[in-house]
Amino acid sequence: MKLICITVVMVLSILSCNNSKKNTERIDEFKKAKKLLIPIKNKENFTDNFQVEIIAKVKSSDNFQLFYTENYMLQYSDQNKITTYVEGKDSFQSIIFNLPKHVYPERYRFDVGSNRQLKEIEIKSLTIRIDQEQIVIPQEFLSDYIVPNNYINQEGKVYKLRTIEKNGEIYYDPFFTCSPKFIRLLELL
Repeated sequence: MKLICITVVMVLSILSCNNSKKNTERIDEFKKAKKLLIPIKNKENFTDNFQVEIIAKVKSSDNFQLFYTENYMLQYSDQNKITTYVEGKDSFQSIIFNLPKHVYPERYRFDVGSNRQLKEIEIKSLTIRIDQEQIVIPQEFLSDYIVPNNYINQEGKVYKLRTIEKNGEIYYDPFFTCSPKFIRLLELL
């Protein structure tokens, strides 16, 4: 009986430590997320609809697309899509997606090209704005918040875009999705 009690106490202690560790990780994540949430000081930059801005170096001209959902489903449609033309440049540029008013997205998918000549992009930052608040994700934290698909390989600060061959067919569909941390970060807005 004494052995059973000791075993139960040990198991509960171990479980308690694991929960404590998870809670500590969540608190650390929340503190980091709060640092990314920055009030907009210039009233001219206030926006009453969601705005997504990507600062990126894109060397070949292409159309970028932003898909969004207003529920947690992973189904994206052309009805909830914004397309922006991006001119190829050797310098960083601002790529802006203005979402319709009264749209409160819970997930995003960034399609970064249909032009197979586009071989790489470098993202300097990702910013989400609404009202007087914005989330600014700098380059060093991007990998925590956006997830590249199989058509994208990260090499240092650069994302390499590639084709994939399946059954003799060549496919090209590079995009990024939101990580669970990104979804939780959006809830702060």
